[in-house]
Amino acid sequence: MIIVKLFDSMPHYGGPAQAAESSFGFLNRADGEAWQNVRSLLESWYLDYPDRNGDLRARFRQDDERQHLAAWWELYIFVLFRQLGYQVDVHPEVEGTSKRPDFRVANDSRTFYVECTTMIDYDEWTDSDHGAWVLDCINSVENPDFMVDLTLDQAGTQRPRSREIKIPIQAWLATLDWANMSAELSADREPPTATFQFRDWVITLAAWPVLADHRGEPGRLVGTYLVGDDQPREDGERIRKVLAKKGSRYTEQAQPLVLALLTSSSFVDERDVTSALFGSVAIRYFQGGKGNPPPTWIRLQNGYWRPRSERGSRVSGVLFANHLHKPWNPVADLPLMYLNPWAARLLAPVPPFGARTTDDNGRLESTSPTRTAAEVLGTSGNLFDA
Repeated sequence: MIIVKLFDSMPHYGGPAQAAESSFGFLNRADGEAWQNVRSLLESWYLDYPDRNGDLRARFRQDDERQHLAAWWELYIFVLFRQLGYQVDVHPEVEGTSKRPDFRVANDSRTFYVECTTMIDYDEWTDSDHGAWVLDCINSVENPDFMVDLTLDQAGTQRPRSREIKIPIQAWLATLDWANMSAELSADREPPTATFQFRDWVITLAAWPVLADHRGEPGRLVGTYLVGDDQPREDGERIRKVLAKKGSRYTEQAQPLVLALLTSSSFVDERDVTSALFGSVAIRYFQGGKGNPPPTWIRLQNGYWRPRSERGSRVSGVLFANHLHKPWNPVADLPLMYLNPWAARLLAPVPPFGARTTDDNGRLESTSPTRTAAEVLGTSGNLFDA
């Protein structure tokens, strides 16, 4: 019997992930015991997945982050519920529709469907090959004494040559003195900065001396990436749209439907999801006149789920994670379950997940997880310590 694997049998090599390098490409080649621990764990998971036509494996190995992330998330959810003692059927038939959710999850006391979805957060570096190229060129500048914070002032559309980027940065860093700068920064002075224009790209760098015992170590030049003139993020609205699109694919079923949402951005947190599902928080106050009630916090009825509304009622729960968008350490933490109190098919809490729900008055109710991810998945809490 031929065993098909997720990863290639090949010589591995080190070095940090490059901006133009896909998540799979990096994990496939990364050297070291920790990375082998991750690959071995994922291979063991994939052995149990009924991937008869190889679709999940093919998507997992894609350089396209959307395909890779979706396949990884489906594999994780499959394994997660299996480890919780559920029978998990892949792409089950559903009465009354040709649509097939990703999973039917069942045990002796309950059955529900799970549909996986992802929300990719591309920044101005990874939106284009040119941006990833510029970033990789900057990171390839070798300097034993300094790292830089990088601010993208203007994203370009052209592809500068490598030497157009590297030579000016190398020349600037060569003018800086490690000992003097270390002393100045110890006195709370600001680091030196320089602005560069590489064709239609405009970038500002701030130089920081590396710690004395790390001087000369190889690694990327850029420590922090910033984007100038940030625009307000609309994460809540994006979440609502993603969930509404997925939820609308299915008619009301005899069993609850859970959408498993994975975001690729750590900026999207529990507050964003809570507002997207249950409504934004605002202050209500009354103008003028004595005797008016004091200002109070209220929850607006602008969420995906609302009382006395069919909007979103086909979706009974949302299983949310923002820390699993790279399969580097899948046992670090469990996703969080949001329960729809107005669903057509109510879903009872699903241990061991922590849960969030609300009532008609907008009061948020929370419960904590009862087990850790490592306990559920049966492995170390940190693969990089194994």
